Amino acid sequence: MKEKITYKLNKLNLLINIGIILLLGVFGVLFFLFPSVLVSTIFRNESLIRFIGGGIGIMSLFLLVGYINLFNKNYGLILSQDGIYNNSNLTNVGIIKWREISKIKVKELKKNKLILIFVKNNKTYYKKMKNPIVRINLWAYNQFYETSFVIEPKNIDCTFEELEKAIREGYKDYKEREEKSTSKPV
Repeated sequence: MKEKITYKLNKLNLLINIGIILLLGVFGVLFFLFPSVLVSTIFRNESLIRFIGGGIGIMSLFLLVGYINLFNKNYGLILSQDGIYNNSNLTNVGIIKWREISKIKVKELKKNKLILIFVKNNKTYYKKMKNPIVRINLWAYNQFYETSFVIEPKNIDCTFEELEKAIREGYKDYKEREEKSTSKPV
């Protein structure tokens, strides 16, 4: 990879996510404020409904702040000779260096695909993150996908195929540079 490649964020998709989070937050607040309206044969306990509503409201607030912050970023993903800067979700930890990546995998979901970046030692990234929202997201991604670093192409303004190809080529270029530097003639 000779130069840095920058991909912009898909602002429309982020706005849709922000709208969904806002709606979820409104419902959470309504559950919290008016639990008696939601009492049914399934949920009879108003305290439980209030607790669930409060949890949804608080979670929505954190997600809303994170997505608004993400919306204001200038880039979605940067590929450089050194590694990847991932801003496609709420897990931006700065650079993920090529040398720390152990494998790249594609995960197909019902409606979209994700690019999973596996690193040799997740703990080094956890230690450097001070932001609790990012730490929680790293932990959650690790629970669902067995890696903390997930690139969400739907939040980046390019096709999945283009993005996957560029990431794999960047990783391949790094591997080739690494082999050349370790196999110097004697």
